[in-house]
Order: sequence, then structure tokens, then C-alpha cells
Amino acid sequence: MQKTFIEILRSSVDDRRTLFETVAARLETRAENIEKDLYVCWVLDFLFNRRSNDPVGLYFKGGTSLSKAYGLIRRFSEDIDIGMYKADLHVPLEADIAALPSVNQQQRALAEKVDEAARQYISGPLKNLLKREIAAVEGAAEVRGHFSLGFGFDLYRNKEALDILVIGYRL
Repeated sequence: MQKTFIEILRSSVDDRRTLFETVAARLETRAENIEKDLYVCWVLDFLFNRRSNDPVGLYFKGGTSLSKAYGLIRRFSEDIDIGMYKADLHVPLEADIAALPSVNQQQRALAEKVDEAARQYISGPLKNLLKREIAAVEGAAEVRGHFSLGFGFDLYRNKEALDILVIGYRL
């Protein structure tokens, strides 16, 4: 996947546009959807096939994305939902938290510990792996600054959401 992805990025803007429009016509969708699918597939390929030496297991979730993957719907999903195996973070599991006597301060504290461990992994090791992948792809495709990597925004907390990574790209 990465090699083909780099070849597409190396092509001219006009050639990429033609590619996306041709595929879109065959699939009866918009060229923008095809382009976004290309980027989504690249990220999924990296996360599930090429993350070396990362002990944290990930899994693909999300109804829209899964339904699309199995051909159950034709709608396009703009994001991908990825979960992580909490046991790999060495924190209490949901079952451990649920087994506590009642909903109390102790349960909330353990749940926050789990959430914080996930945020630390996403904002640290996982973000760094993605940064290196982006740098490698941009270097190989000779398209510096094509991608951006940052955090989503948590409206509830009114600050950056350290558990939501956003990869942007230039057209």
C-alpha cells in the first residue's frame, strides 16, 4: 500500500484529480470521497500492518466504517474509529472498575486512570509513530508539508483532545 500511495502522491495534481474522478465515476460517488478513502486506507495500513515494536494492540471499530468495509452501505465516513486494548496499557480494565462495590469516587478515579493512560499513549508514542510515517512518505514522495498532524478539540473540556488525532492533507 505505501509504495502505491507514494506513487500517487508523486503524480501531478492534475493526474491525481483524473485518477480520483475516473474511480469515482466507476463507483458512482464523488472524487473527494475516493481521495479521502485513499488517505484513510493509508492510515489503516500503517496502524494495522506497519507499526513495528509497538506493544499496544489496536482494533477497528465504528458502525459507519465497518458497514462500509463490508459493503452494507454506500455512505462515506469522514473519520475512522480505532480502539486500543486497555490491557496493553497496564491499567485497570472496565471489568475491574465495574466490579467495585458501587459507583463512587474509587470507580471514577480508576476510570480516569484508564482514560489518562489512553491519552498519554495517543498523544505520545502513537503520535510519534504517525509523525515518522508522515515524514517518510513526504520524503519519498517529495511533497514536504502535504500532511498535518494534530489533535481534535474537546468542546466539553474546552481544550485539545489528546485522545483524538487528526491527520490533514493539502489538495
